[in-house]
Amino acid sequence: STESNMPIACACMTKKYDSTDPAPPHPSHSGMTHEELGEVIRDEKRDLWERYRAMFSIRNLGGGPAALELGKALVSDRSSALFRHEVAFVLGQLQHSSGLPYLVECLRRKDEHPFARHEACEAVGAIDGDWEVIEGVLKEFEKDEQIIVAQSAMVAMDGRDYFGVMGGGGG
Repeated sequence: STESNMPIACACMTKKYDSTDPAPPHPSHSGMTHEELGEVIRDEKRDLWERYRAMFSIRNLGGGPAALELGKALVSDRSSALFRHEVAFVLGQLQHSSGLPYLVECLRRKDEHPFARHEACEAVGAIDGDWEVIEGVLKEFEKDEQIIVAQSAMVAMDGRDYFGVMGGGGG
């Protein structure tokens, strides 16, 4: 039956997010540390599917250590702009301020694919942190030469206004 082929995960690895993940966490990830999962994510010799599974496993573990490992992957990966885009999206889901320096580094790379930069910009707007710092980053990119990045900065600013996190840092 198809049910016997379904992956099994521990409660700490189950989905907490409303998005549909393109790859489910692997059951073997339940015993791995943030650092071990980060190594899988950053290993460009591994299959992309396996790296995606590790990315969603670490996201489900959450916290600052997850944001740090994902951030390292965002700025070190050279295998796939699509993968870096997804890493930025997951950092936005985490909303942890530990991911902010990596998102900013991604945004400031003019040779980075606009697709990844756009997602990094929107993720910055989702970060739960010091609004003045986040606003400064978003304003820096409102006039970016890549229209997708500039528009993403505007959307992120408007989203923060809409969801009421201006000045409060909560969100």
